Amino acid sequence: MRGYGQTTAAPLYYIPYYNSFMDRIPIRSLNQDTAGVLARVEQGETVEITNRGRPIARIVPVDVDPLEELVRTGALTPPTVTLPFAMPTGAQPADQEAGDLISALRDEERW
Repeated sequence: MRGYGQTTAAPLYYIPYYNSFMDRIPIRSLNQDTAGVLARVEQGETVEITNRGRPIARIVPVDVDPLEELVRTGALTPPTVTLPFAMPTGAQPADQEAGDLISALRDEERW
């Protein structure tokens, strides 16, 4: 039995890890207004679902990947080449042997 001035509205709770306010709603409200609850989550709100006053679930907004957002808006084009791809080969002098080239490169690195 509720006394005068008491309401059945769920209180807002601040959860520091989510950096936003979280509303607690009973599972019955979720069942009766699923679209409304999901619309609130879509707007960035975190909702905690309770069963007889005990928290049983939390619905949180999905983090959007910045790259996926750029691809979706058309500002970025996804790669068309899949790995592994052939590395470009540099020009190689035909008049030197491979061992001589390696020795020359090593001599350049020495101090």
